[in-house]
Amino acid sequence: MNTLKTTVQMAVEKVRWAKGSSLFQDVPSALCQVTMFTLADVSEHCSLNDCWLIICDKVYDITDFLRQHPGGEDIILEYAGRDATVAFHGTGHSSDTVQEMEKYCIGLLIEHERLNLYTEKLLFKP
Repeated sequence: MNTLKTTVQMAVEKVRWAKGSSLFQDVPSALCQVTMFTLADVSEHCSLNDCWLIICDKVYDITDFLRQHPGGEDIILEYAGRDATVAFHGTGHSSDTVQEMEKYCIGLLIEHERLNLYTEKLLFKP
């Protein structure tokens, strides 16, 4: 149990860092229209031929990338149609990976359904 808690704490810290960096900042709505999705919308896309994920409140259609993932498609399919923020940052993906993912970003999760892992209301605090 302590190992799981430590792993989650480390992942949450990485999420906090990523949210604070320019890599995961929301695009100002004045610059463009951003498509907003609900958790229900994303949950409909959970198969090998139609795979969406949420990472740091951004929605990604990674269907075309699934078979190219270095860790295998199974690990992504485990989170298909769900929020994979903690799992993504818990595995130590690089900032280059985050930047590469931007081409798969299709929108944002609506605000009231976000995890808000990078606020002071964290379940696990370091």
